[in-house]
Amino acid sequence: MTAAAELSADDPRFADLARELLHWHGTSAHEDNIRSAVRNFLVGTELTEFYDIESEASPNPQRIKRSRVDLVLPDAFIEVKTRIGTAADAAAPATDHVAQLDSYLNASQDVNLGVLTDGRHWIRRSTGQSEVPTAHPWAFTLSEPDDGVELYRWLNEYIFSGRRAMSIDANTVGKEFGPSSPVYATHIELIRRLFERHGEDRTVAIKYDLWQELLEVALGEVVGDGGTESLHSLFVRHTYLVTMIGMITQATYGVDIEHLSAHDPVDLLVGNKFAADTGLVGVIETDFFTWLGEVDGGIDVVREMAAWASSYDWSNAELGMASALYQSVIPAAEREQLGEYYTPDWLADAMVQQAVTDPLAQRVLDPACGSGSFLVAAIRHLLVVAQARALSPAETLDRLRRNVIGVDVHPVAVHLARSEWVLASRDAIAGAVDRPDFTPPVYLGDSLQLLTRGDQLLDRAEVSIGVTGDPLRRELRFPRSLIERPEVFDSAMERVAAQVRVDGDPRQALVDAGLPETERTALEPTLALLEALHAEGRDHIWSYYARNVVRPLVLAEETVDVVIGNPPWITYNQTVDRLGERLKALSTEYGIWKGAQFATNADLAALFFTRSADLYLAPGGVCAMVMPHSALAQGHYARWRTGRWTKPDAPLNMNLAHALPWDLETLDPNDFFPVPACVVYGSRAESGSALPSEVERWFGEPGTAGVKRAVSRLASSDGFQSPYAGRVRNGATIFPRRLFFVEEAPLAGPVTAAGTVRVRPHRELLGDEPWRSLDLAEIEPHTVEVDYQYQVALGASIAPYLFMRTFSALLPISPTGELVRKQSDASRIDLASLSPRMRERWAYVSDIWERRRDRSLMDRLDHVRALTAQLNWRADVEADRAVRLVYASSGHPTAAICDDPDVIVENSLYWAATTTRDEALYLCGIINSRSLRDRVAPYMPRGQYGVRHLHTHLWKLPIPPFDQGEVAHVDLANAAASAAVGVESRIAAECERRGVESLTTQTARRIAREWLATSDDGIVVESAAGRVLNAE
Repeated sequence: MTAAAELSADDPRFADLARELLHWHGTSAHEDNIRSAVRNFLVGTELTEFYDIESEASPNPQRIKRSRVDLVLPDAFIEVKTRIGTAADAAAPATDHVAQLDSYLNASQDVNLGVLTDGRHWIRRSTGQSEVPTAHPWAFTLSEPDDGVELYRWLNEYIFSGRRAMSIDANTVGKEFGPSSPVYATHIELIRRLFERHGEDRTVAIKYDLWQELLEVALGEVVGDGGTESLHSLFVRHTYLVTMIGMITQATYGVDIEHLSAHDPVDLLVGNKFAADTGLVGVIETDFFTWLGEVDGGIDVVREMAAWASSYDWSNAELGMASALYQSVIPAAEREQLGEYYTPDWLADAMVQQAVTDPLAQRVLDPACGSGSFLVAAIRHLLVVAQARALSPAETLDRLRRNVIGVDVHPVAVHLARSEWVLASRDAIAGAVDRPDFTPPVYLGDSLQLLTRGDQLLDRAEVSIGVTGDPLRRELRFPRSLIERPEVFDSAMERVAAQVRVDGDPRQALVDAGLPETERTALEPTLALLEALHAEGRDHIWSYYARNVVRPLVLAEETVDVVIGNPPWITYNQTVDRLGERLKALSTEYGIWKGAQFATNADLAALFFTRSADLYLAPGGVCAMVMPHSALAQGHYARWRTGRWTKPDAPLNMNLAHALPWDLETLDPNDFFPVPACVVYGSRAESGSALPSEVERWFGEPGTAGVKRAVSRLASSDGFQSPYAGRVRNGATIFPRRLFFVEEAPLAGPVTAAGTVRVRPHRELLGDEPWRSLDLAEIEPHTVEVDYQYQVALGASIAPYLFMRTFSALLPISPTGELVRKQSDASRIDLASLSPRMRERWAYVSDIWERRRDRSLMDRLDHVRALTAQLNWRADVEADRAVRLVYASSGHPTAAICDDPDVIVENSLYWAATTTRDEALYLCGIINSRSLRDRVAPYMPRGQYGVRHLHTHLWKLPIPPFDQGEVAHVDLANAAASAAVGVESRIAAECERRGVESLTTQTARRIAREWLATSDDGIVVESAAGRVLNAE
């Protein structure tokens, strides 16, 4: 199709041709007239040539003889109707019209794009599209002749792939290549269909498995939480992203991707021409996403994508385009769920300026480089200094290659970062005319060395990489001497891969790479294995995988001067079970693990900081990392903040007072991360120094010149001041709720077994995916012994002073009131201790859980023995002393009294047994007061919308034990008793006014707090609580 010429927007042809379309739309009862007007518009505006359009042609001449498409273009079908809409809505196409066009697209082997039009209304369709959107950009309405130029632009942008090159930047790349573009929807659907057909092919399956393995290391168990379908969708989108970013990167360096698409489309995926033309090796290469070039129909998709990409002008591509596209395709909510947080440029630049004092000499590593923000900042910093010192382009590039290094275990992030590295360094690369070929120093790798143990691998003469999913457990082996020469290793393995891919001679590739005979001999078993894997259809990935996965091991041997970045913020409980224990073991080895009681909110940032410094940082080197704000003061960071860590063979000391931490919480708006953040600086030292109690607090609008900084003192939270800290317990982890919580179901008939109850999963307590949409057909509904039905208190059970409701759950507690564990395996229930129906149910729900998690459901239920502790208390407590304080673990401090010893308290609440009811009222009065809320806020971790988790932070305040002899304590208990009566009365009155039996928890809490803030009883209890808190 001939590219469109550039027309002036005021060219009269637009209006004249549009007037013809509207005339025949309004007056003609014949499609022929409208079809002729459509053809005239396309040709007259030079969108295409007359001879490029066929009329009344078959969508697939080889298979279909009778069906005829009105207008057939090389890349699109146009179906014309006198009216595409219905009487009710002229712009909404009739179902049969859409079905007709879709049938043509499904029948075609070459065309994936169609337009349905009546001259006035235009609807874009693509192969496999299910919905029929009628809004821009999927549709266009020609309202008047002057809109002709807008119709031209719509057709030019969304239908004609051969149009003139359009300019594009980081602000528009997401619009043109992301979900807001119908072209994106077409490409995603085509890739999805290919994966659906070929996902089980060996060459695709091995790439998918390795991708999933690395993604689980990067992002934790949340990767699989949406189920297989969600994971497949993510793989499809990642394939699209990497393929498109690869094309964009090649185009920015002058590769004619349209020409390459026509003559060697596979090379758009593997990058041989790009490497030959630019000398940049490993930027575009065989990896997890090149499967499009290995399956039937994949080349057609590659060509479709190349046609779209080649219609833009990439010669002046901006930095940040790759990450902008990624953030468009993977929306913010999904990135947050996956724990992917991108560092803004202003922060990366500021941190590099602070930590990198001599960029020409210091080697800088970002071990979690993500989209490359810190790499770009380090490159800019080095380029400024190099220019000031008049370094030649070749000298500058040599420093960049040696000094700015990135590693990430996320398979897509590495592509983003490599693209940014070569774009940021483009001037130096272009100017260094006599440079040898090289690989940009950005690697796919496991910086924490969880998948590979460097301490076990590098003490041998060779390094072994196991072949994932291989029943024979074969290994690729590489001489250590070779991997210690990264440039030679990369070049050699790239040459080997290229030869294996075409059934060539990989041994000659080693000769061409200049390897000595000893290394060539050592590599012979690996070459034979690569050839065997290729013959089995399981190659095309291992060279890439091996080269990258060993790189962190080499970096650990060499060390760097600065480690900088933004580590993963996922918690230990979010990690995949098989890695979670390894992570906890590492934290314990380093002496920074605070215990399982912190696992639900303890993130990996401290371990990542510690391990990165240990593995990669030279003595005296600086580590600078973005951290959650809780790193400055919260309890689970207490041991890490000492700077005195341990290793099995020697102490590991860090001077965390190298520079004042940056407290970014007070920047406004504070929306650049989902939770407030800080920056911590440390240097590797002979003796450790604790994190300072002072911080440099930032104020103002982030990223602007108006930001101010001031030194402030932090509120310390290391240690408890109240004796109640040792008396409270977190509730039981009854999760996932859908497997435990039930509601009564209607009886199946007039008779039910004695001592049983018929239940179904609770319809309101569904939880998140993957549990929300579980198929629980075998227990919906289910009859079970009533003895296993327990009342459970959740966070939704309480409002200030008011215990509102409980929820039913089926728990595997034996008739004797205990969890009976198997003698042979204490992590599991002894099924013999359960009655037959409950035994069957427990086996069923345990299987559902353990198919998704390695840890047993019993261990999850009784995490840190939280359920056992309640059962033991219940067995021992005297009936007249069975009073417990319960308070919410998160949000606005909220407390109430639970009088029923049989109620099980769940993890969203904390509980404490009190000696008297007065003591419980005393504590309720303190916890529900504004005085406590104001005092505890500095100790609580903060989220995007304010303080989040209360947990045990309130006991860091000097709250004294209740003393019946203290007048202030008794006065507070009495005032709290009056407030409790008042709240109950106020809530009852509101229910009566609304004509309902109960209020939602959120509404009840709001009304209770409003009443407490204005009523006499509320004012009295607030004053009494303030006196107790101020007395200490």
